[in-house]
Amino acid sequence: MKASAIHADLDQILQGAFTAFHDGFAGESWLGKERDCVNRFVMGYLVAACSPGRLLEHPTQISIEVAVKQPPWVGEKKTAPKDVVIWSKPFMSCWNQNGDWNAVHAPLAVIEWKIHRLGTRKRNPERDLEGDRNWVRAFSRENRGSVGYSVFLDFTRAGKSSGNPCELAVSRCHAGKWQDAWLKLPE
Repeated sequence: MKASAIHADLDQILQGAFTAFHDGFAGESWLGKERDCVNRFVMGYLVAACSPGRLLEHPTQISIEVAVKQPPWVGEKKTAPKDVVIWSKPFMSCWNQNGDWNAVHAPLAVIEWKIHRLGTRKRNPERDLEGDRNWVRAFSRENRGSVGYSVFLDFTRAGKSSGNPCELAVSRCHAGKWQDAWLKLPE
């Protein structure tokens, strides 16, 4: 399968999972921090999208907080933990198999999350989001077969008339180029 077809299939899977995730908050009073939201998304919606014979065929293609090879010009460490990683095959990791612990395998996708919620001490979550976006841009330039997504979940601005306590904005990056507002809910 060509990379463009793989990316289109992945985009469709993720759009469905993100939409169901967002809709799952409707009429609900739920509190959670970033890791809680990531787990809710992965376990409640992304794992449910796994199906034999599809691009995302097995839950072990999805990892939370795992190492990914760092682009050489980004930092001193050889790997960096990422919120959600999607591998092309079940049971993958970034590590080579000869025992010297070199990060050699790039994932199909990296999804970085930022949450803005009431009661948080951070006054500028967009600044933290920009750091994630810079990393994803560098990573997607280095790994042309990979796609990066930046998720911003805002519990502070959602309209009460929609019945949903949050707004979700997902941007997509491939080959270092951002597609902002790739998915925005509510629309």
